[in-house]
Amino acid sequence: MTQMPGEEDCVLVFGGSCNGMRLGDVHRAQLGRAAAAWDKPCKDCDDTCEAATVEWTCQHPSGVQPCPRSAHAAAIFEEKLIICGGEGEAGLLNDCHILDTFTWTWSSITPSLPYPLSNHTAVALPGIISSFCFSEPSLFLFGGRTLAPCSGETLAGCL
Repeated sequence: MTQMPGEEDCVLVFGGSCNGMRLGDVHRAQLGRAAAAWDKPCKDCDDTCEAATVEWTCQHPSGVQPCPRSAHAAAIFEEKLIICGGEGEAGLLNDCHILDTFTWTWSSITPSLPYPLSNHTAVALPGIISSFCFSEPSLFLFGGRTLAPCSGETLAGCL
């Protein structure tokens, strides 16, 4: 789940799994303001809870869609959702894809990851000119599970 670019109250969800089946669809969740429920007891507990409304919409991007997957990493950079690796029906994946959220079009990133990777995390950072930072916008992947022993290395690439 990643925050939709330019929208504070909207998130994107790609893939996942349900009852052992891998998913490959894109959903957009528009988070509504908390309902005026703070003065009403929660039905699940004795406390008072704020209830927010969520409106889910299935998106239908064009382009070559990534295969269904779970345990992948996702990050937002500018208007683009980047997904990397994960677990597909045939096992661990090493591919990367970009969903342009302005045109709603999928594209692939080449080269892909150096090895199949799942259960990892990703963060996209803008370019910063500094002796301590990358000067180009970069995508960092950390941790996860591979087919070979891994020492928790960090993968970095320019966007």
